[in-house]
Amino acid sequence: MGTSVDTDTDTAMTGNATAAEKLLDPALFEGAAAGDLRAVRPQEAGPQGAAVEDGTMTVGLRTFRQGSGPVPLVLLHAFPVDGRMWATSMRSLEQLTEKMGGALASMPILGFDVPGVPGVPVPPEDESGPADADGGYREAFDRLADTFVALLRSLGYEKAVWAGLSMGGYLALDIVRRHPQTVAGFALCDSNPYADNAAHRANRLAMADRAAGADGPGAVMHFARPGEGDSALKRSDAYIALFTQWIRSQPGQGLAWRERMAAGRADTSQALEILDSSAVPALFVCGQRDHSSGPDVMRPLAERVPGSLFVEIPDAGHFTAVERPDQFAAALLPLLACVYGRVDEEEA
Repeated sequence: MGTSVDTDTDTAMTGNATAAEKLLDPALFEGAAAGDLRAVRPQEAGPQGAAVEDGTMTVGLRTFRQGSGPVPLVLLHAFPVDGRMWATSMRSLEQLTEKMGGALASMPILGFDVPGVPGVPVPPEDESGPADADGGYREAFDRLADTFVALLRSLGYEKAVWAGLSMGGYLALDIVRRHPQTVAGFALCDSNPYADNAAHRANRLAMADRAAGADGPGAVMHFARPGEGDSALKRSDAYIALFTQWIRSQPGQGLAWRERMAAGRADTSQALEILDSSAVPALFVCGQRDHSSGPDVMRPLAERVPGSLFVEIPDAGHFTAVERPDQFAAALLPLLACVYGRVDEEEA
């Protein structure tokens, strides 16, 4: 553990505005480059016609690479954006795996988007489940994790490498906790397994109320604004413009639902024990300048899973996959190679 990442790459930020504009060109994050989002219910997603439980939600499906491999990489995005955030890092990962050749070159790369993002409806109350007095959904998080597993199976896969960033990491951990048999590999990115304390929950639900009301997406626009100590890229005009555009495109009711769902989530620390006992290949990656889930948070998590890999990406903040796409892709590569090495051994 404790692996670092070489910063001498084409996309390393040196304060050059032109470099930031090139890396964060909005066109790189749309259409086919962003997996061509479509809203699906698991039983409608693929040829398997898998039966699912009542209450399964409509979610988003992105296909970054179709692939014929038996184990897909499944990406779970952060709040308050959507699966467009993976576009440049997955383009880099495609290039890396194609250079390597072999089974990795045919690995499917998928993105599962949560309800409430543009193009994916907010679930009705009967699918969200019961709400607490403060408005937090006590079952919605688990129901969404179950839906993602049902989607995986309806696409014809039994296992995946689950990779989640921030709120997506919360969901990846919940999948490990609830459905460990579906986990061929695991990557936790700029995230943690802890439930909200009282203050964090109250703040999250207040943001939900503002997003559902007059403020709309403006309630979470602070995610687009740089602060003291942020990465060079996050301080660039191009970053601010891109994240402002992404946040403005989010429906206010969808942002509110996502926050109410997250407020009701349980602690998922048990997932770390499951990863340890099952010896599933695991990766923990974070930005050096991540103020919420930085090295001081994530290195100890990696140490709780002996044999896992820890990667700290220099001059990157909370959105490592966007801020340093090449380095983020390079961090995933050893994990994916390990998973596909095991697949080859099992098939031999």
